[in-house]
Amino acid sequence: MRKLLKVVGVLLVLFVVGVAVMAICIDPIVRRGVEYGATSALKVPTRLEEATVKFSGKARLDRFEVDNPAGFKEPKAIVFERLDLTLRPKGLFDPAVYVDELRIVKPEVTLEFTGTKSNLSTLLENLSAGKPAGEQKEGKKFLIRKLKIESGTVKFRSDLLSENARTLTLPSIELDNIGTAEGGASTTEVLKVLLQTLATAAMNAGEGVLPKELLNSLRGDLSKQLQSAPEEIRRKLGDLKVPEQAEPEKVEKTLRDLFDKKVH
Repeated sequence: MRKLLKVVGVLLVLFVVGVAVMAICIDPIVRRGVEYGATSALKVPTRLEEATVKFSGKARLDRFEVDNPAGFKEPKAIVFERLDLTLRPKGLFDPAVYVDELRIVKPEVTLEFTGTKSNLSTLLENLSAGKPAGEQKEGKKFLIRKLKIESGTVKFRSDLLSENARTLTLPSIELDNIGTAEGGASTTEVLKVLLQTLATAAMNAGEGVLPKELLNSLRGDLSKQLQSAPEEIRRKLGDLKVPEQAEPEKVEKTLRDLFDKKVH
């Protein structure tokens, strides 16, 4: 009996130590995983300041930065102030991670043009390029029931603008069921949905601000990227055509129709 109690005691200690080690290690593991996955897909440096994961299924990613591609002046293309995730408990290390809600708070988008080529179009092209055949690996999949983007801003920069840079507010956006129809979306596919959504919202905000040739170039690039996207992503993002001279209420309606979402 005494031996049995000792064995149980040792197992209990090992369990407690294991849980403690996991609690200490999981945050840096997630932070490095996010940085590696995003940098590999986007082909530009990315940085995540901090990751906090709770065993209750809540996770928080603080200040996620995406650098601009080479050839653009601004240092950052996008900065996400915070990402809040509601996950299934213990499901973070499953092959397919179920995310009940992903809430992106205060994304700061810089839409920069060199000539008529934009930084966001370049990032989307990087995503579409994929990895060399020898480096293809089956990574994690994500099933996101609801994606919310709140309190976003976009800064326009181009030598064709009368002002060096202009900043406007983006509408709140909701998308439902990303990756749920086909067993999960890859990191690249999730980033593509996110970038297409932000780029299209920025394009709509740029009506009346950006020169027509820049808008037409961006619209063409986004349409091209949409055609090469998987069917599920095309369904989420819909038709990219928007009025050339959109009034504010028309912009809101266009975004609503465009993404089959709710605009608040």
